[in-house]
Amino acid sequence: MVASWLIVDKCIRSFSNFTEETLKPSPKGFDINYAPNASFQVLQGSKDTQEYHWLGAVHVKDEEAKSVGLLRNERLANLIGCCCEGNERLLVAEFMPNETLAKHLFHCKRKSRSENPTMVFIKPTKSRAYFKRYQVKFRRKRAGKTDYRARIRLINQDKNKYGTPKYLFVVRFTNKDIIAQIVSASIAGDMILTSAYAHELPRYGLDVGLTNYSAAYCTGLLLAHRVLKTLEMDEDPPFHALLDVGLIRTTTGNRVFGALKEDKQLDAEVHQKYVYGGHVAVYMRTLIEDEPEKYQTHFSEYIKKGIEADGIENLYRKVHAGICAYQIAKKLEKEAPKAHKRFNLKKLTYDERRNKLIARLNVLHSAAGADDDENDD
Repeated sequence: MVASWLIVDKCIRSFSNFTEETLKPSPKGFDINYAPNASFQVLQGSKDTQEYHWLGAVHVKDEEAKSVGLLRNERLANLIGCCCEGNERLLVAEFMPNETLAKHLFHCKRKSRSENPTMVFIKPTKSRAYFKRYQVKFRRKRAGKTDYRARIRLINQDKNKYGTPKYLFVVRFTNKDIIAQIVSASIAGDMILTSAYAHELPRYGLDVGLTNYSAAYCTGLLLAHRVLKTLEMDEDPPFHALLDVGLIRTTTGNRVFGALKEDKQLDAEVHQKYVYGGHVAVYMRTLIEDEPEKYQTHFSEYIKKGIEADGIENLYRKVHAGICAYQIAKKLEKEAPKAHKRFNLKKLTYDERRNKLIARLNVLHSAAGADDDENDD
């Protein structure tokens, strides 16, 4: 079968010995009583490239070509098929019955490229057994919240330790807070031994910068003292836990490491600078000199509290001393929630409905008894 889209004004040639008188109407379009001879040919073209060429070298009369251009029927089946859409025509030459040609070509409407493509049958690449055995990923994996590849390696415990908990030092950052927890995994779920939060640091004198590197160190220090207090481990051996950073990229100098203390090599001077807020002080001095207006907005809370660049180190030293002296978690006193106004009736229990029915029956019986007494009088 040869099929092509042709523009009417481009269609200047057609089949020899073809006229409109050879058309006969049928339920599915038009039948043509026409047997092609040796000069059977089709003008083939591409809509995208706008290039046309002849299949055959025999030229025909212009009148016969015009008759093809004047065809306005939706389907033209048998030896020649014609499908109309605007100014476009699909000419088909094939030796097949009318019903077969109409079924395969003319019952499907051609869509524009902007519309969704039509569905086609695709050979399945997976077997039935694959779909029967298919299992979805974990919920937190699908939500992008947990890296299970890292988690498996963190919580796997040696089999010769017989259920001894393996502790994780979990550090998470939010927009306004830092969460530090000591967690152990179990079949029932993760068990939290103790925790510390950056929003507790104002109790120790740190009211600003609760999410930077220095605040992360203060939060980790508070958590460390609470763990030692809980387990009564003021002496050796030290408490051991593995750092769990979650989905945070462990780049060099990331603030997540501010909550961590370990024995590996590090530049003590640089680390001390970050622990006591030296990098913040340097940035404050830079903004004061170069962009005073930005300093007023960027460090507005520092200005309200009267904190200057030269006093940041002393501030963090006082905070560290306060954490070492008192690390017991204080429960926040929350206001009792207000009673919500109900806009519907409260659902009654069985006993309440039964008592309510008995009371209504008693009222009805008493009213009926009073009416009988009045009638007797």
